[in-house]
Amino acid sequence: MKIVLLGGVLLTCLVHTAAEAKPENLALKAKVVATSEFNGQYSAAGVNDGIIPEAGRNNSAGKEWAAKGNNHPNGVTLTLTWASPVTIAEVVYYGRTCYAVEVFKQCTISVDDAKDPMLTADLKAGHGPQRMRLKQPLTSATLRLKFTGHHDCRNPGAAEIEVYSAPPEEKALGTFIEMKPMSHVENMHDIEPVIKETPELAEKLYTGKLGFDRMLLVERNPYHISHVYVYHVEAFKPGGGIHIFTPDAKGGKLEKIFDADGGMVMDCT
Repeated sequence: MKIVLLGGVLLTCLVHTAAEAKPENLALKAKVVATSEFNGQYSAAGVNDGIIPEAGRNNSAGKEWAAKGNNHPNGVTLTLTWASPVTIAEVVYYGRTCYAVEVFKQCTISVDDAKDPMLTADLKAGHGPQRMRLKQPLTSATLRLKFTGHHDCRNPGAAEIEVYSAPPEEKALGTFIEMKPMSHVENMHDIEPVIKETPELAEKLYTGKLGFDRMLLVERNPYHISHVYVYHVEAFKPGGGIHIFTPDAKGGKLEKIFDADGGMVMDCT
């Protein structure tokens, strides 16, 4: 989601992706335990709930896993267990970016009681999928992920862990955005992606090569409120609506599909 101010009107842009459907995420059926948990709201159960919190939203309690503190000399282990063996070809890691960029630096993958890992992967600081593909698919009822080291942060963890029996298409997973490690994020603007705006990036946007070719825009007047809990009263000012925006090099096409008239569209999900 991107929030921009255009002509004094606040536009909330929700990207509509044209991504292919993901194969079944086997992690959703697994029982997960961790050797370290920040507290009950950031337990291991948050890594396989199918929810990936947005970066900088500060609303991830109960939706992701965080280790307690950043001093883990022997690493932190997540163990996924299934009722019966499953085929594992790829594991996808999503770092924590909802409150801060809190991401581990390295992960080893092992199964059953094997002493040696099947794979060792380096992890970057950022938001989105980080793929860990095995050389050959294997079958097991137990998967262990051992995380060692961390980027500059207080409580590294994972927003989500996905497990697939066959590697998903790139478009199905989406794009990883590398970010600068930091201990705290005040808002989305404090998260600086490494990706820079360039003519080449603009061309990819115009031609749909970023995985989408249209945006859903919510048009409303800016909020001016005294407290977060009173936005539905103090912020009400009628007008705006919902638009579909098709970007192109000439400025794009904007089509209103819903007119708020005397009402107000606060958001759209």
